[in-house]
Parts: sequence; C-alpha cells; structure tokens
Amino acid sequence: AKRIWVIGAGLSYAPAIFLAHSLRVMGFNAPALQGEVLQSAADISRIKPDDLVIAIDLWRYVRMTVFAASQAKKIGAQVITLTDSIVSPLAQMADIAFEIATEGIMHSLSITALMSLLNVFIAMLADRAPEQVYESLKRVDEVYRGNDLLIIT
Repeated sequence: AKRIWVIGAGLSYAPAIFLAHSLRVMGFNAPALQGEVLQSAADISRIKPDDLVIAIDLWRYVRMTVFAASQAKKIGAQVITLTDSIVSPLAQMADIAFEIATEGIMHSLSITALMSLLNVFIAMLADRAPEQVYESLKRVDEVYRGNDLLIIT
C-alpha cells in the first residue's frame, strides 16, 4: 500500500495512535485519522484505492470509524479491522477482520490483547522490510540526538 491509514476513536484512539506512530517511525506512510469529525471527513476524502485502511473499534462502535472504513471500502481500498466481534459493523465490511478479546477486570474493556496484536503487526512488518526499518530508525535517532530531543540517563 502507498499509505496505511489508521483509524480509531474512543477507547481505540490510543492504540490507533500507537500503531500509526510506530509505522511512521519504521518509514511507512501511515497517517492516523484524528477523532474530530470535520477533519476526519477531510482525511477520508484523501483515501485512494491503493491505500490500506486499518480500522480499530471496540464494543460501542464509533460512527466515524465505521463511516471511514465504509468509504474506504467503497473506493476500493483494502480494509483490515480489529474489533471485538465478528458481527460488528466493522468486521462485516472488512477484507480481513481480527476479533479481539476484551474481557478484563476493570470498569472498561481491556485492550491488552489488542496491544499485543499490534505489536505482532509491527514486528512482522519490521521482519519483512528490515533495511527500510533500519534506515528509518537510524534517521529518526539522528534527528533525536542531533537536536537534543531526548533525555538519556
């Protein structure tokens, strides 16, 4: 894919931002759709048929996430979804759907399994494009160090 769009809102927002950031640091063109409705609509209009959309949504499905995945599917982009049920609106429109366990002991759903799966995705991509990832990480590290952006203890 030329671009990998990552979409998530609500409880799924932080995992989506984590995935998009990790992909960008690895040298992939991976914008994250933000939760704000009008900005998201503008971003959705930029999705192309040769893009990949990764949509993440759990339990109370956010209308904008489902809409973005639906629009991507309409224009012919590949859609991968990570959701908690194979009967969720996202799973129904996906080219590939991953069902994520969300049971936990907190007042909210657990994202432990989701974060583990995202780490597997990241590791697999690093394994498939090791030179790209190495060069990208090297450039990012040079920017960090060259501009004193990190506190190293």
